[in-house]
Amino acid sequence: MPAPIDFWFDFSSPYGYLASTRIDELAARHGRTARWRPMLLGAVFKISGQTPLLDIPLKGAYAKRDMERFARLWNVTLKFPVVFPFSAVAASRAFYWLDARDPALAARFAGAAYATAWGGEKDLAKSETVAEI
Repeated sequence: MPAPIDFWFDFSSPYGYLASTRIDELAARHGRTARWRPMLLGAVFKISGQTPLLDIPLKGAYAKRDMERFARLWNVTLKFPVVFPFSAVAASRAFYWLDARDPALAARFAGAAYATAWGGEKDLAKSETVAEI
């Protein structure tokens, strides 16, 4: 069997959310599976000295429109959380705890967590929200 596709993402990334709605289908189309791997983009930005895309003048506004277009094209709900960016530490920790026990359950959790955060339902930064999921 071919190696899985490593899908690195941050729960607080809108592009990551959009990609999460397609990654399993993409992998299956190529006879592979997706191995979900949360990471924290805030740490990457800090170490690399980069700025989050949405904070960059002109690029940020364009990227937000781009995200909204992809959401419409793919028929995916995309509502920016009231608090954005938000901390994805609790959700990432929960994912890895689940993944050590049942990778399929962890992937389902990730999809539900993304839908909760970007569907405008609840604040994923709160551990209570993560526990409910």
